[in-house]
Amino acid sequence: MKRLVQAYMIEARWNHYNHTPTIKEYMQEDTTVEVLIWVTNDLKIVAASIIICRLMNEIVGDEVHTKH
Repeated sequence: MKRLVQAYMIEARWNHYNHTPTIKEYMQEDTTVEVLIWVTNDLKIVAASIIICRLMNEIVGDEVHTKH
C-alpha cells in the first residue's frame, strides 16, 4: 500500500509541474518483462481492470453531467 501511495504522489507531482515523464521514468524498475507477460496473458485481470476503469469513467461523467 505504501508503494502505491508513493507512486500516486510521484504522478501528482508530475501533473502539478506539467511534467511528461519518459517511458523509463513512468515504468521505473518495478515493471519487468515477466510482469508485462503475466498481465497480458491473464485475461481476467485485464477484463476486470477495463470494467473498473469504465465504471469510474461513467461515475465521473455522470457527476459532471449532473452539475451542469
